[in-house]
Amino acid sequence: MVPCAGDSGADIPKKLRIVDMGSVSHLAGEHLSIDLDYIAECFTDDAPAITGRVQAITAPPGTTWKDVSIALLDSSMQVTIRGRQSDRDYAQAGFRDPDQRLVLLKLFGAARGMLDAEKAASVLDGGSPLKTRISRLRQLLQELIEVDGDPIAHHKKSNTYSCQFEIRLAGDCGYPTPAGATWLDFSFHERNDGRLLVSTTETRRFRARDHRAETGRAASVVAEQGAPIGRIYSVEELGLRTDAGKLKPEGAAFISLLRAGGRLPRRGDDLAVLRLAKMLREWAGIEAEPFQFSEAAQSWTALFACSSDNDA
Repeated sequence: MVPCAGDSGADIPKKLRIVDMGSVSHLAGEHLSIDLDYIAECFTDDAPAITGRVQAITAPPGTTWKDVSIALLDSSMQVTIRGRQSDRDYAQAGFRDPDQRLVLLKLFGAARGMLDAEKAASVLDGGSPLKTRISRLRQLLQELIEVDGDPIAHHKKSNTYSCQFEIRLAGDCGYPTPAGATWLDFSFHERNDGRLLVSTTETRRFRARDHRAETGRAASVVAEQGAPIGRIYSVEELGLRTDAGKLKPEGAAFISLLRAGGRLPRRGDDLAVLRLAKMLREWAGIEAEPFQFSEAAQSWTALFACSSDNDA
């Protein structure tokens, strides 16, 4: 175990393992606590003997984590930065097998980038603290993707962690609609880069101070409040563009709807609008229709909020 592994160990015997002490230990009161679960992973038969073999992905100057999208497959990951895709298998990305960091990354992918700390800790195996696992994953992502800043934010009030980049499991094209949500809880916004910001109101927990009248003392309680959660999707992810890169009729109808603020003058039997409504119902998992048709105005109106950074 060394204080800072870095690129050390290039000339050591293959049977030896280099372990970064800062990644496997932390002070607990007056004692140094060692994460034995993590060390055990480092000594599996397939574990790499040296560190520093991450095949980094470069990014254009000025790139932020908001410009990064990650899709997780069974044995590899697809990293897209401003439309440019790079593929890495998990070994090339710096993961071992098994690896706590990869388990956590896939958990983020399944949750579309937002994890409740208490719920996440309850489903993860081993005794490694969630905060420590987040720190290790954060460090690896910064080594893999050459973008400045923190890729994973911690929100203290709600005790949640959120990826500052888009992440999903490959093949997961649906939206994680909160229980009980209706189309009135949704908001679709077309960004300047052509991607769509989809927001819903979700219940988030946070700790608050409650003044107890009987004791006159303040106590810590868990409170809940509705908060908008936004996720970014490309038009391709919603299946609204052909393989040749052209908008499908329902895709064109959707973009027109967003740029017109939610009202689309078309006939009641317009096939593009009807197919769009079916796609949105399946994608969001909501049985109710997302549009209403007015016979008098001969137009469709969205039940969700619509906006765009681009001109109609």
